[in-house]
Amino acid sequence: MKNEDSIEPRQVERVAYSIPEFCVRNNISPAKYHALKRMGRGPEEMRDGLWVRVTQEAELAWQRAMTNPTDPKQIASRDASEAITKARGKIAGKFAAQSPKHVSKTRGRKAES
Repeated sequence: MKNEDSIEPRQVERVAYSIPEFCVRNNISPAKYHALKRMGRGPEEMRDGLWVRVTQEAELAWQRAMTNPTDPKQIASRDASEAITKARGKIAGKFAAQSPKHVSKTRGRKAES
């Protein structure tokens, strides 16, 4: 017979997460979560008044949809996001190349020193 003091509490399997927990699990900020919801790209939610949870099934479906979107609206949103990222990269690259500290302008300096 086991001593009552040695009984370990049962681990309860989580099947749903609050928005902050979902954000931590998926490495996104709450602001990004709400932006995705506004764009129609967020996960399905369980709601009861102010209580909001995202189930594991909804989380998995959301992850799959983010990886391989099939909805034309989601594809257009993803393409628009990629276009913005590429435009930012081109601008950043242009300014980086103009910098006197750019690698293309510092290669010969080490030998001269």
